Amino acid sequence: MRANTVYQEVVADRHHIHMNSTIWSTLSNFVQYLGKTNKAVVDHTDKGWHVTYINRDPELLRRQEAMAQYVPYAECISNDAGSSYDNMMTAACL
Repeated sequence: MRANTVYQEVVADRHHIHMNSTIWSTLSNFVQYLGKTNKAVVDHTDKGWHVTYINRDPELLRRQEAMAQYVPYAECISNDAGSSYDNMMTAACL
């Protein structure tokens, strides 16, 4: 998403914090700060700065880890009994 578009959405909020009350004098400096501190993925193109937010919500990260360890039950019962991979899957399913 273009950084200017994000800024316009923030400014549309009546209770937003004005840019001149921060340590950054320009939107470009603020966007570069977000990129350097890994708070967002930042890319500079001919059309301007593009920003992608990195969601570091602890609850979301916990759910993603749980889903990465999830083994569907169908995989547990469909494997052959002879392979070592099957033994590992069966152990994970129990």
